[in-house]
Amino acid sequence: MRRSLASLLLLFVAASNARGADDTASVLLYNTHTGERLRVGRYLPSPRALDRFLRSRKARRYTLMDPRLVLAAVTAARAHGRTAVHIISAFRPRALNEAMRLAGHKVARRSRHTSGQALDLRIPGLETRALCRYFDRVHGGGVGCYQGARFVHIDVGPRRRWGFGR
Repeated sequence: MRRSLASLLLLFVAASNARGADDTASVLLYNTHTGERLRVGRYLPSPRALDRFLRSRKARRYTLMDPRLVLAAVTAARAHGRTAVHIISAFRPRALNEAMRLAGHKVARRSRHTSGQALDLRIPGLETRALCRYFDRVHGGGVGCYQGARFVHIDVGPRRRWGFGR
């Protein structure tokens, strides 16, 4: 069952308060394909702002994104004392996903990116392996870590792990 946005926001604030004031520091999300920035403070931005910010980089379309992805990314940045998260990929329409797959990109046929349930991200100044290990420990969904890649995949599907070190 998906949690409502209101309950997610309450969890976000409660978790931040439980860990201390430093964990409510502002984190800047940066979309590497559009150059857009979105600041996340104590509360997550509106669903509409998140959906637009995380839209498809080529088709310029967007869908309802699961806010737990942004919450996980921001929490990871704060846990490592960082103030920025680079978003590499979020929503992808099915046609774009299939075109990427046919062009030889290693994307799943039924990628969670096509339903607003996945993010590829990096945190500047944090090694990809360290970010992968962090999500391996704390993230309840999927975590993909790819040899040689400078990003980590997270999704809100069932818990599973793939990539380097496995």
